[in-house]
Amino acid sequence: MRQRRIFAMITAAIGLGLTVAVAAHSSAGGRRTSTSGDELASIQKRGVLVVATNPQYPPASFLDPSGKWKGFDIDVATKVADALGVKVKFITPAWAVMTSGHWSGRWDIEVGSMDPIATRQKVLNFIDPPYYYLPASVAVASDSKFTAVSQLNGKRVGGNGGTTYQAYAEGTLALPVIPYDGKGHLVTPAFRAKFKGYASDTNALQDLSLGSGVRLDAVIAAPTVIKAAIKNGLKVKLLGKPIFREPLAIGADRSANSQSLTQKIDTLIAKWHKDGTLSKLSIHWFGLDYSVAK
Repeated sequence: MRQRRIFAMITAAIGLGLTVAVAAHSSAGGRRTSTSGDELASIQKRGVLVVATNPQYPPASFLDPSGKWKGFDIDVATKVADALGVKVKFITPAWAVMTSGHWSGRWDIEVGSMDPIATRQKVLNFIDPPYYYLPASVAVASDSKFTAVSQLNGKRVGGNGGTTYQAYAEGTLALPVIPYDGKGHLVTPAFRAKFKGYASDTNALQDLSLGSGVRLDAVIAAPTVIKAAIKNGLKVKLLGKPIFREPLAIGADRSANSQSLTQKIDTLIAKWHKDGTLSKLSIHWFGLDYSVAK
């Protein structure tokens, strides 16, 4: 009997320990915490901030002809690293991998013009406030006869796959509420289309440039990306006004102990909004101030 009581006590203690361990990984204030490790301390000890971004998203992030990283996102990420007292290293995982979380320590943060929609909030800790607010626009081929975005209903529309652009075209986009509530608000689209996903917006615009209806009827992308494509010789043009405006935020992996890191970057982004740093960078790269929500 005594042995049974001792066994029961040990079992209860083990069960309590497991319960505590699980509770320590629950959401606290919308952010996941962990009992072991500290990502910010690890970065500072290592001396390098590893940043995931997109090499084909000018003027936000791109490689120039000499192979040097440039762009708005690049400057923001570099400033974050400088503020942490470390160097910066950029890597280019696929968009779907960036948004899926569970990065297994392969990089520390994403600075890739990402919208913190509800599904991503489940796996990533996003910086509050967002660092800029970018419109989404529609491009058509230069020879297109479309005069309004409403005419794209049921047409073939392309863009970066797995993004808010795809969700918009399919009528499922819910833009995030700031501060993040894990839900967002549903957007009523001006059209619903047959969406074709690409590895990047640039790839989609290249297909569109072949001519109206050849492969695509339109592409959803940032106006900055569309204007860069036109400047680079692609035969596309903007159609109408932007169809929605989205907040874009830096993210960190919720499966890592990223709370101290995200809290530090929260403070930095808030400071750079207040002192005009983000405004100056936006005007430099985009020609407009996208750092404020309009």
